[in-house]
Amino acid sequence: MTIFNHIRSEIVLYIRFATAYLSKMKNPRQTTMAVRITLPFKKVIEEYMQRDSHVSPSDLLRDALREKIEREAPDLLKRLHEGDFK
Repeated sequence: MTIFNHIRSEIVLYIRFATAYLSKMKNPRQTTMAVRITLPFKKVIEEYMQRDSHVSPSDLLRDALREKIEREAPDLLKRLHEGDFK
């Protein structure tokens, strides 16, 4: 691992921590969900994150879930934005 990659990893970890910390401070209604994935799929996600603009796996998964719901159940997303799910 080069020094650049090491520094980049440290910065990414700090950004992930800060993002998680600040998001909980801003919105105490947030919760956490865990998902089990295979190690090869985790590596695919990590490589994809390097290509894309997602800050964390959570950010990527939120976007992917939102896109899937928009395609397959747009009525649920509409209700979410209207405040039906509290």
